[in-house]
Amino acid sequence: CPSFGALPGRAMLDVCLSWSRSKHHRYEAVSQEHCGESSGLTETLTELIDRRPRAMAATTVLACTGCGSCVAKVMMDLTWVEAFYFSVTTISTVGYGDINPVTHGPRHRKQLHYAFMAFHVIYIVIGVAAVGAAAALVLYSHQDTILSLRATVRRAAAAFVALALAGAAVMCHLEGWDAMHGLYWAVVTLSSVGYGHLVPRFDAGRVVASLIMLGG
Repeated sequence: CPSFGALPGRAMLDVCLSWSRSKHHRYEAVSQEHCGESSGLTETLTELIDRRPRAMAATTVLACTGCGSCVAKVMMDLTWVEAFYFSVTTISTVGYGDINPVTHGPRHRKQLHYAFMAFHVIYIVIGVAAVGAAAALVLYSHQDTILSLRATVRRAAAAFVALALAGAAVMCHLEGWDAMHGLYWAVVTLSSVGYGHLVPRFDAGRVVASLIMLGG
């Protein structure tokens, strides 16, 4: 309590009580402010943890695609667009076959050719597994309840339809296909059936096709 000299006893008691109440109120205000900051920090950390599976999934897919593209560029003597297109068609299991290690691989040295074939076998196993794991991580981050599972299925179905229609429209414009062929290509690609008899012929179409495969 502060010193007020020779105040009467009752007056001193009132002043001390008033001072004590003011200190208590200031302490409560500071405590509430710190609690609010702690709560905000907790919410931020929780949000970052929730985003972690999606970040891991994106990093995994990008790493596999980048590795496959670099090796294909060097070993198969492809352009960067062709190498990217080849790696995406491989790990997405679409596998058109218009660019493949047998016809485009190194053939001037038998040992080098076999080494690349061995790498490609390993890349298929690791790449397909990585894409599957990435999809599982994304689904795990959304499937907390039955309701969220149903919502995820609905969103996936809507995304499939939207991507198929948009992809068909863009590829018809880039490749000169009619609407039926464009829609046929989009469904065959997004379902990862990949027959291979209808494939992009131009670099722009291959880039769009690769993005559609990754998005699907």
